[in-house]
Amino acid sequence: MGSTDTLVWPPCPVRNLHGECATSVALGINHGVVATATGDVYSWGNNNAGQLGVGLAPVSYTHLTLP
Repeated sequence: MGSTDTLVWPPCPVRNLHGECATSVALGINHGVVATATGDVYSWGNNNAGQLGVGLAPVSYTHLTLP
């Protein structure tokens, strides 16, 4: 998750964070959320219950920047 348009089951780097330094990471069964040192928050994965913080958008295979 977080790097391609297909599911990746083993852990892998989230390549689209552009060198951000993660300060907090939260992972669910099918989604992840990262807070960075600059205060940005990113999420990716399954969003069937709104867990990505962007309403009920579909699955996101790359990161979404939260407002």
